[in-house]
Amino acid sequence: MSGGARWIGPYLDALRAERGAADNTVAAYARDL
Repeated sequence: MSGGARWIGPYLDALRAERGAADNTVAAYARDL
């Protein structure tokens, strides 16, 4: 299982970054409404 633990951290970080970018996009879109 140590092999899986090696990539799951960066994978979760990438998901978190994508979610943050999506939140920023939605916020910017809502601001423009």
